[in-house]
Amino acid sequence: MNVLKLNRTESSAELSDLELWGLLKQGDRDAFQTIYQRYLKDLLNYGYHLVPKKAIVKDCVHDLFLDIWIRRSRLGDVSRIKYYLFKALSRRILAQKRQKDLYLDNLPEKVPYKITLPFEQKLIDRQESTIKSEKLRRAVRRLSDKQNEVINLLFYEGFSYEEAADIMNINRRSVYTLAWKAMSVLRKELKYVADGVISLIFYFLY
Repeated sequence: MNVLKLNRTESSAELSDLELWGLLKQGDRDAFQTIYQRYLKDLLNYGYHLVPKKAIVKDCVHDLFLDIWIRRSRLGDVSRIKYYLFKALSRRILAQKRQKDLYLDNLPEKVPYKITLPFEQKLIDRQESTIKSEKLRRAVRRLSDKQNEVINLLFYEGFSYEEAADIMNINRRSVYTLAWKAMSVLRKELKYVADGVISLIFYFLY
């Protein structure tokens, strides 16, 4: 039987997700550490989008990785690790929100995740004008939480519509609707300011 092993001189970046996950299932600690370091920041950022309670998000991420390591030998094959982790974290946080009654609608208005949305900053970094950047910030804050989330998953994280729907636990039609409404809001708010930004968003989304 040919067992895949991680060559210590080989970069983990050269391994496919399927190979890296296979090593994890075999109990390879280096593979597990690679996955942890590669996706920890993205998972924390996404978690903060779902519920602005850092302690809860950190606990959920920690428990997710702990559960993966404990159940590693019983896990199925995974070809897209990031998608698997986002989906698992979304469900874990949703369960916590239901258990502890931490729905975003009941939280103070000053703590929505929109303030530090990654895709927003990525777009702002492309803008040369401070005025345009500020107007872009204001435009993004007009999006609803769900619109922000779907744009973040599609644009910044690079998930497909099907994957975004699965992660958010909604149907694909709802993802299309949320994305279209978000684009409409941004187009309306930025039509006199940053037409290039709208084109940029559509380029990455479609």
